[in-house]
Amino acid sequence: MYREVTDMFDSLLKLEKFDNNKAMKIENDLKRLKLNWIQKDKDHIMFLSSQYTGVYNAVFSQLDMENFFKIFNTNAKLLKLHISKLEGVNPDWNVAINPMYQLCTYLMHKYINLNYKNLNNVLILIYEIMSYAMLTSILYNFFKRKQTIEEAKAAFEKLNYKFLLKKLGSWDSVIKYKAQTVLKDGRFYDDLVKLNTKLAMDTIAAIQTSYKSLIVNIASITHNGSGDKIDTTNMVVNTLDGDTDIRVIENASNYTNYIKSIIPIKQDFINKNLVNIISKRVKNADSEHIIATLNIISLDYSTNKKNDKFIDNIIEYSIEYLNSLNITNFKDLNYVINLKGYWSFGNNKTKPIKEVMKSYAYGATGKKTEWVLNGIIIASIIYIFSRAIIKK
Repeated sequence: MYREVTDMFDSLLKLEKFDNNKAMKIENDLKRLKLNWIQKDKDHIMFLSSQYTGVYNAVFSQLDMENFFKIFNTNAKLLKLHISKLEGVNPDWNVAINPMYQLCTYLMHKYINLNYKNLNNVLILIYEIMSYAMLTSILYNFFKRKQTIEEAKAAFEKLNYKFLLKKLGSWDSVIKYKAQTVLKDGRFYDDLVKLNTKLAMDTIAAIQTSYKSLIVNIASITHNGSGDKIDTTNMVVNTLDGDTDIRVIENASNYTNYIKSIIPIKQDFINKNLVNIISKRVKNADSEHIIATLNIISLDYSTNKKNDKFIDNIIEYSIEYLNSLNITNFKDLNYVINLKGYWSFGNNKTKPIKEVMKSYAYGATGKKTEWVLNGIIIASIIYIFSRAIIKK
């Protein structure tokens, strides 16, 4: 059994010694793969250049997937078998352990650590190819009936400029914009530098989350009032890349009432075992820092001027988001990786909550470094949600 996903790929793909010659060959092969996919037919060309959603039948087919793996003389079945055996991996996490996505993050890691001369271009190239597979899969799930130009145009006109698609004008531009997150100073760059199994899954989940949230909101506007029906209980509200008026709150009040009842009672509110579990799953979140932050929240909450609106929002927004991913079983902690991506990415809704939590975290720990504070903030938010739903 391999220690980390990077060790696995190094061994199986024989890339322990990743030099410039191998890097250039792989880059050229990926360029050909990208070009062949884009030029496959009119639908693929128009999909990327268009601002419309659900009109063009672009897919990353099984053959496309096989051609991708042929570059590395391997196949998805073999890789998935080994990935599933890695420590900390749940075989049911279909997106996070997807062999293609995992291989893409691994390649970015290798190119970054090689200090490749054409680094930015190759990172964007890999991100684009991963996005073609990820994005078209999500689109298929939400636009199974092909939309007419008139329907798509009407939906596009209803989008406001909070939507990246509206702001940038084409899916190709959206992908290239999102690709900046893997470049130096981007939100995923440091994780890609020191990649391991957990960081790879976190990165993949966060990228997929950002695309799915955008498409869910576009789909809700597109299908609203049409003959197409989508399950509105799975819609999110004002998530990562746009907002809608569709709301879902499933048992949120039960969880909220419970957590509010125990927050003032420090010995009930703070469960050290749960803190340790969350700490291990959220990068840069020391358990003592989390406990110190929760202590301050508990103390503040017991005063007459308690600030409790952020508690309601943590529970409500977390449930909304998890429902959007069809996650409704909270008996285990497998959802933590999803919530980490959601709260890390942030949006206009989550920003005020994170500001409140930042004040608590800084007051409790005195930490000023942004990445340290952010880890404490995200872990504390996830703890509050988890403590509410576990109820023990």
